[in-house]
Amino acid sequence: MLEQIERVAKIAGVIVAIFGIWKYFDLAHQATVDKSLGYFDEFHSGSVFDARVAVGQMSYAWRSVPREDGLPLTAEDITKRALVDFGTVPGVIHYDLIVEFFDRIKKCIEQDSCDKSTAIELFADEARALQVFLTPKIIERQQLRERHAAGLLCMADRYQSQECAADL
Repeated sequence: MLEQIERVAKIAGVIVAIFGIWKYFDLAHQATVDKSLGYFDEFHSGSVFDARVAVGQMSYAWRSVPREDGLPLTAEDITKRALVDFGTVPGVIHYDLIVEFFDRIKKCIEQDSCDKSTAIELFADEARALQVFLTPKIIERQQLRERHAAGLLCMADRYQSQECAADL
């Protein structure tokens, strides 16, 4: 009888240990999801949100002001207008806030502090839209520094490029 109680206690101990290990990893994963959700809150408030609104307003202005000669706007016209706006003090600040935000998310994912799949679901579409608006400035800065705006570019690509996957 004592042997049966001992066997049952061992089995119960193993079950409790397995549950404890599972719970530990579940809580660890939830912490990374929560950290990703924290970035989501930051993205939709404060200075990052203000920068996104300002970039949207600038991009609208690039397309809404006609050319002096009356011809339709070209991609080159819009690129020139974007570089002018992103060359001003407020434009540079808005640009840097957005790029730095995505660089911080990338670092968080690389350090396994943020959940990659949650972050991609929350930010990839927005990153892709912002990439379109910010590309002229990104290209300009990449000529000065390799891998500039890597966080934004990787998120816009959903971390599928070889270069982004290699960072993880």
